Amino acid sequence: MANPRGNKRLAGAVCMVGSAFFFALVGVGVKLAGSQVGIWQISFYRALVGIVLMAAVALVYKVPLVGPDLKLLSLRGLSGTFGFLSMMMALRQIPLAEVMVLFYMFPAFAALFSPWLNDERLAPRDWLFLALAFAGTLVILFRGGGIQLCLGHIYALITAVLAGLNTSLVRRLSSRHSPYAIYFFFCLAAAVVSIWPLAIGSEPVLSSGIGMLYLVGIGVVATFGQVLMNQGFFHLPAAEGGVVLMSQVVIAAAWGVVMFGEPISWRLVVGGCMIMLGGAFLNRSSRKRSAGERVGPEANG
Repeated sequence: MANPRGNKRLAGAVCMVGSAFFFALVGVGVKLAGSQVGIWQISFYRALVGIVLMAAVALVYKVPLVGPDLKLLSLRGLSGTFGFLSMMMALRQIPLAEVMVLFYMFPAFAALFSPWLNDERLAPRDWLFLALAFAGTLVILFRGGGIQLCLGHIYALITAVLAGLNTSLVRRLSSRHSPYAIYFFFCLAAAVVSIWPLAIGSEPVLSSGIGMLYLVGIGVVATFGQVLMNQGFFHLPAAEGGVVLMSQVVIAAAWGVVMFGEPISWRLVVGGCMIMLGGAFLNRSSRKRSAGERVGPEANG
């Protein structure tokens, strides 16, 4: 006889791997689009697609998209928006795999934000996991006898910091708001922030034919990744789902090699393993301290 609980865990893992695939594909789309589309265009059209799809979900399933804590929802939306913008800037300057590896520093930053936002105190062992993750970052950035920090690395680290903040905000918001409301407010904030540069002519509102295909494609793929991730966390514990979601790094590295001929150095492999191990242990430790949180790239949109 089939094990229903085992089937749910398998379904959750499949959803998480699918989500990782789609989120990595967003990075591929941003790099392929290159100069054909601007970052404000990508942000706006991704947000627009998300708003339309979340509105459809709300109508079909009668899900409320407005919650009681509008200030925190807005803060989460704005910080997620700027995190996404910084990730796009990083993707245009450094290899895809490096962006993804540095992004997965976010559990370490979430652990640092949580005592203030969620009253979750770090256990003594958590400091070891934090040190492991930060040491992995140094391994990646230490080249030629010193730290080689380019602008793309700075953008990737800013993304990780904001994703850590967003993870802590989502933990706080999730007890009173649906994941759809949280994602809707991210899309709403991204649309509001991005429309102004388009309105004043920093970038054209409409792109070329192939550019518009990239813009719509990135928005649809990102939303698919979001929906699959939400479904995965419905079946899996947060810590376990977060670990499976780290397959995004491997998938992104494979895309980088196949699509862009990006090299995979031993520093990236060793440092990436250290970051992901530190993040996985922090996710697990956080799960023991606080029930029902959500982690992952939802933290960044």
